[in-house]
Amino acid sequence: MLYPFYPKALYFLIEANTIHQKALEDFKRANPSVDYIIAAAGDNEGEIFFDDRVALGGVASQTFHEGYTRVLVTTIDALVRQHQLHPPFLIKLDTHGFELPILNGAKETLSHTTILVIETYNFQLNAGALRFHEMCGFLATIGFRPIDMVDPLHR
Repeated sequence: MLYPFYPKALYFLIEANTIHQKALEDFKRANPSVDYIIAAAGDNEGEIFFDDRVALGGVASQTFHEGYTRVLVTTIDALVRQHQLHPPFLIKLDTHGFELPILNGAKETLSHTTILVIETYNFQLNAGALRFHEMCGFLATIGFRPIDMVDPLHR
């Protein structure tokens, strides 16, 4: 949805679910300013467990759960260095409760980030996941605050 507004921006996408790889490759081929990696984002580099059974779901976990697969995990900071990405940054997270590890792995990048777009919930999605007001409180401690709410879903 953002691409038509910023067609000249560089987009670096991190996706853990291999089911999206063909669509990402097609998107990259059609848009020279797009690149991606198939991996999970987190607070370290190595491997992590990921529930890839649902295309629009997906939950990362540091511990094994039945049905989860092992995937590569890396940090946003490592990817910024490795791919020589330049600020300012906009970071969008749709990570189903795994936001804190990702943000902890992006400390350097966050100091050059203008906007965060984060999907959050107003209920406890899973252990360690922050509810909306908790996420707002956490983000305030690292220098961010809400400027808007988009597409609220009432359950």
